[in-house]
Amino acid sequence: KNTEASYMTLSFVEAEPKAELVQQRLMQVVECAVDEQQQQHGEENKTNDGEQQPTTSPNWLDILVSSSSFGNRELLSVVVAVLYNALVRTIDGEEERFTSSLAESGLFVSTLLRHIVSSKNVTSNLVESKGVVIEDLEDDATEWITNLIMLFLYRGFLQTIYRSIGPVASILPEHVALLFCIRAEVEHVAKGSENKLFVSQKTAATSMTFLASVYSEVRSVSDSGSVDNGRAELGHAIRFEILDIFGSYLGLDIRDTAAIRDSLGKDTNIMLEMAQDLAKFYDDVSLRNHGVKSREVALSDLEQRALISLVRALGNFSFQCQHNQDLVRTILVPRLGESNGRSCMHVLISATSLSHKCFTLREWGLVALRYLIENNPTNQQVLAELEAQQPVQSAELSSMGIRVDLDSKGNAKVVPSEKLNSVTE
Repeated sequence: KNTEASYMTLSFVEAEPKAELVQQRLMQVVECAVDEQQQQHGEENKTNDGEQQPTTSPNWLDILVSSSSFGNRELLSVVVAVLYNALVRTIDGEEERFTSSLAESGLFVSTLLRHIVSSKNVTSNLVESKGVVIEDLEDDATEWITNLIMLFLYRGFLQTIYRSIGPVASILPEHVALLFCIRAEVEHVAKGSENKLFVSQKTAATSMTFLASVYSEVRSVSDSGSVDNGRAELGHAIRFEILDIFGSYLGLDIRDTAAIRDSLGKDTNIMLEMAQDLAKFYDDVSLRNHGVKSREVALSDLEQRALISLVRALGNFSFQCQHNQDLVRTILVPRLGESNGRSCMHVLISATSLSHKCFTLREWGLVALRYLIENNPTNQQVLAELEAQQPVQSAELSSMGIRVDLDSKGNAKVVPSEKLNSVTE
C-alpha cells in the first residue's frame, strides 16, 4: 500500500540498514506493482471468494521524498534505479500512462533535479575554495537521475516535465538543471555513444521545436529589464544550455537531424534570434574595448560562452541545409544606434577576431564558415568578395605614431599618423 511503502522507506533510513537490504525490499515492492499493472490489463486479480481485489502501486513521490530528505545518496540511487527499471519493464501500453503520471508531477520532477548532485559535496568544494566542477560531484545517484530524465526525453515527455516544474517564463534553477542533464547526455552521444536520444524522428522534432520556443520566451523575459540579476543570469544559463544542445544534436550527420535543421529554420525564429544575440554580444565587447591593446581585451565568462555557443549553433544549423545557409547570409542585424544592418554572416566572421581571448572560438568559427559555404555558390562568392570596411586603430599603433589606412581596392597600408607628421615637421 502507499502508506506502507512510505513507512517502509522511512523506517529503513532511520535504521540505516545495508543498501543491499533496501534494494532487495524495494525491488519486491516494484515487482509487485508491475505485476499488478499487468494483471489490470490481463488476468483479473481476485480474492478466494471471487471478488475483485483492488490494486495499488507504490507512491513514488513519497518514496523519493523520504529517501532524499535524509541525505542518503546511496539509498536515493537505489530508489531511482528501481523506478527506472520499473518504467522500462512496464508493458502492454502502460509505459506511457506510467511515465506521464510521473512527468506531470512537478514536485516529483523538481525533487529529482534538486538532488542531481550532492549538496554536501558542493558545500565542501566551496568551503575549500576549489570551485564547483559538476563532474567532480557526480555519483551513482547522479547517474540514475540522469538516466531517468533521459528516459522521459526518449519517450517524448520533455515539454511535460519542463512545464511541470513551472511556467517557461518563471525561469527556475530546476529548469537549468534539467537542461544541463540533457545537454550532457546529448554531448555524450555526439562523441560516439550508441545511446538513442529519441524514440522517433517525430519525437526529436517536437522536442527541438519546444526548446526553440523556450529560448525565445526566456530571451524575451530575461532581456526585458523587468527581472532581477539572479533571474537574468538563470535566463542566460537556460539559453546557453539550449544553444549547446542544438550545437551538439544538430551537428550529428543523421537523417533525423537534417529534417529538423530545415524545419527549425523555416518554422521558428530561432535563427533570427541567435543572429541578433551574436551581434549584441559582439558589439558590446567591441565598444567596451575600443582602443584597448589586444592582449588587454576583457571578456566576461558569460560573453565567452555566449560567443562560442552562438557561433557553434549557427554553424551546425547550417550544416547541409541550404535554407539556413541562406538565412545566415540574408538576415540583417543593425549596429547599436544605427539603422543599416550587417548580415549575420559578417557578424559571425567579425566575432572570430576575439578568438585570442575566447578559447575554441576560432575553431568553431572555421567550422561554421565551412558549413555556410558548402555546396552554396552564393555564400562562397560573398565570402570571396569580403574586404575590410575600415581599419582598426589599436593603442599599440598609436603609441608608435603610425596608423593603418585602406586604399580604394581595400588593401591595407601603414602610414605615419598626424601626430608623427607634426613632430617631423
